[in-house]
Amino acid sequence: MTVIRQSSRKIASVIFSKPEPIDPSGSYCCTAVRCSDGQRLAFAGVRLSVAVAPANLPRLDEIHVGWPVLLFAFGLSLLTAITFGVFPSLRSLRADPQLVLQSGSPRMSGARKATATRRLLVAFEVACTVVLLILTSLVSRSFSRVLNQDRSFRSDHLIVGEVNLLRY
Repeated sequence: MTVIRQSSRKIASVIFSKPEPIDPSGSYCCTAVRCSDGQRLAFAGVRLSVAVAPANLPRLDEIHVGWPVLLFAFGLSLLTAITFGVFPSLRSLRADPQLVLQSGSPRMSGARKATATRRLLVAFEVACTVVLLILTSLVSRSFSRVLNQDRSFRSDHLIVGEVNLLRY
């Protein structure tokens, strides 16, 4: 019987103690891994695009992944990690454990609002994903049509010259 009392006291102390802050380092590690995965995917995508492109495509040798783009992507990943890692942990410091435990109860009116908000956010995320997939397919099809389009002029036996019309 004393074992049950001690275990119930331990459970009560865990439930009614001040919540520990969430450690955001996991979100930073996940962000670093995803950012490096994205950079590798960008370099592989550029190599694949250059390999698939026709040899007579102008300025094909100038296609590369730029450092400003990579730095922007890294900064955006870091901002996302801070936003979704640090702010929830700061919010958990202010939470009352009893209210948090009761929020899952069907009697709490705030739980319904939170569930509705969560469902709305998930629906918005799915809608954005569908729109991005449709746009990606349309851009890919347009690019394919541009590559296969007849140029209607012969590019051999041409002379290119430059005329400067400005007077000094």
